[in-house]
Amino acid sequence: MFYCSNAYGTVFKVEVADKRVKARISTSEKNKNGEYINSYWNAAFVGDAYDLAKSLTDKDRIHINKCKITNEDYTTQGGEKRSWLQVTIFDFEKLEHNSPSADDNKDTTKKSKSTKKSTKKSAIEQAAEELSDDDLPF
Repeated sequence: MFYCSNAYGTVFKVEVADKRVKARISTSEKNKNGEYINSYWNAAFVGDAYDLAKSLTDKDRIHINKCKITNEDYTTQGGEKRSWLQVTIFDFEKLEHNSPSADDNKDTTKKSKSTKKSTKKSAIEQAAEELSDDDLPF
């Protein structure tokens, strides 16, 4: 698993389920030629993000404050083992449609943030917050 934060994406195919909201999200970055490279992810909004995620619709832009990425294993009907990447989102902000994009790096973006904040943190989350850039091996 990999914890991440401070990412932007666009939401589509939103499905409200019991205790989580399932969706697809797309993210992008520019390559060295200035062209956008898109990635598509399976996402689940859980915990404090669940209530706000129920109001998401196709093409909504979000700022992801806290998530983790994991490999989810499954077996095909033919018995072959495969996996896909799952993004589990714990905290995010819904961006207004006419707000600046992530590339603008402006603090003028209007956001709707989930109001609940969990005060409990796992040992992994606490350790990740305590790491500085100097501690990283790359």
